[in-house]
Amino acid sequence: MVTPPDHPEDAGKKSPDPALRSCLINYRPAKTRLIKIVDEDPRELYDILVLKGRAMRFLPAKEPSPDPGKKVIVTSPRFTITEEDITAGSPLLSGTRPGDRAGGRHTDPFLQTELDQESLQKRLLSLYEESAPVHEEQGPAVLWLALGFLEWYESPSSQKPAKAPLILIPLGIRREGDPASYRIEWTNEDPVGNIPLKEKLGEQGINLPDFDMPEEKWGIDEYFRETVKAVKKFPAWKVLIDIQIAVLRPEREKKETAPAAEKEGVTGQRDARRKKRAVIMEEATAPAGEEKRQRPCAEKDPGETVCAKDRELQALRSEHARLREELDAQKTELAHVVREREAAQRPRKDLEELLAAAVPGREEPDNLARAIPPGGRREEPRAARPKDDDHALDLLREQEQICRKLGNKEGLARSLGSQALIYRDRGEPDRAMELFNEQEQICRKLGNNDELQRSLENQALIHRDLGEPDRAVELFREQEQICRENRNKDGLQRSLGNQALIHRDLGEPDRAMELHKEEERICREIRNKDGLQRSLGNQALIYRDNGASDRAMELHREKERICREIGNKKGIVLSLTNQAGIFLYERQDPGEALPLLEEAYQIAVSSGFESLVRQLRMYLDKVQKLNEIR
Repeated sequence: MVTPPDHPEDAGKKSPDPALRSCLINYRPAKTRLIKIVDEDPRELYDILVLKGRAMRFLPAKEPSPDPGKKVIVTSPRFTITEEDITAGSPLLSGTRPGDRAGGRHTDPFLQTELDQESLQKRLLSLYEESAPVHEEQGPAVLWLALGFLEWYESPSSQKPAKAPLILIPLGIRREGDPASYRIEWTNEDPVGNIPLKEKLGEQGINLPDFDMPEEKWGIDEYFRETVKAVKKFPAWKVLIDIQIAVLRPEREKKETAPAAEKEGVTGQRDARRKKRAVIMEEATAPAGEEKRQRPCAEKDPGETVCAKDRELQALRSEHARLREELDAQKTELAHVVREREAAQRPRKDLEELLAAAVPGREEPDNLARAIPPGGRREEPRAARPKDDDHALDLLREQEQICRKLGNKEGLARSLGSQALIYRDRGEPDRAMELFNEQEQICRKLGNNDELQRSLENQALIHRDLGEPDRAVELFREQEQICRENRNKDGLQRSLGNQALIHRDLGEPDRAMELHKEEERICREIRNKDGLQRSLGNQALIYRDNGASDRAMELHREKERICREIGNKKGIVLSLTNQAGIFLYERQDPGEALPLLEEAYQIAVSSGFESLVRQLRMYLDKVQKLNEIR
């Protein structure tokens, strides 16, 4: 710390440190040159903008509730990380803010602000005018995303803290078409730490960590954690998880020393920008349906070619309208051709309906990552038994209480995971996710990677069931990384298989096949026949979708052989059904499909697979009718 003055009464009279004038050490940008971002996660913003290279847009503050009886409560997103948070787990360092794990608002391409629509447009226009010309001229970045701030004091006697950003990401801002549409994106220049702040505090013996651009988003948490450790001997200092976008141009602080002629030039440019801003804001806020005023060339800055650009834009719009008319005409013609083709094929309507009924199913890895004894295999799904589940939950809750009293973290993690599995079986994903989240935090603190990867897998499966594939893949990949580091090949093949299923659902069969192939290789290596038969079945479905029905049939038959060998009756049913589907769809041979479906039906009945029995009964009836038609 700076040595305090000998006489405390003179403290307020001491000249401020010139270094504090820098906006990176004593952060005080003009109000019109910054936008505060609220309700966002710094880690996710770094992932979206830098690691994924995506652009982001802005959202105004939420509108007040139309119900006069209800009040809209706005809470500040500002919170701090303390030394205790390093071990206890802060909302940022230990995952996400409480209650956000199942939400997707932190991973969408929108930045939430605290400004209303009109104020946000004005602020964005100001940032655009300040930074866009510099960015377009390939000059140094002036628009920055600041992630996290350090609140610090110049001396022990200081009453007012200084504030400095910790991580700075250079941004570019674009305005697309409508003046009300803006987006920001990373400029591909390296994000940096606050070097002036590091040098300033280094003179006082405080060693802030260096910021090296992390390859994973978790590196943001690690940097904040190291910063907290560096300043922990000063209780009044705080690491604030604030997020701001601002124009940072320290050279502007010297404008009072600029020559008078230069000042006049700056004033003239400012007046011209002011006029243009007024017109743009008029266009952006014009009521719906109202024709926007065309700006004459005289209102534009001298030397600009905006009029020419406007004419080019009008020509492009006309060309776009013409192309759209041609496309609509082609769509109409195509629809006419389709109707004629359907009319020509109407005599085969019954045959097509019967073929469409036999839809092969997808063969997934187990829905739940349960613990399996060495050498054992997973049991077939059982029918729901509420009374048994209630009794099991009572015992698990009692186990949980005992483990909490004894401080048995390992037992507590297992109990929470088992309870979560039951709640997921019962269709209560929110409660299951709460328990899995607590289990995950315990496992991270204990370093129990085996239990951790299972918890991440089960959370990912819930996100997939809820229609959140991006979040599911993110968790599966973290599971994959843990399993690779710990050489857990069984967990690794499960993670790869689950990722492959999601990529197939997203229309990415090549990536799905690549993952299934690695899954197959691992299963053969560790002799996991149950995992191997699932991988072969899913590969067969991709081959069939790509028109390679012969290769698909080979894999389905190999799957059938393995399932008969290990006694996996559900796998046998699925394999026989999919083989029948190939005979029906690809070869139009219901005579070959019928005995396969009959055997699958008999196995499903004897094994108590009620849902499969109902589906197969319907398929059988239709295929039998199809045989009669033929």
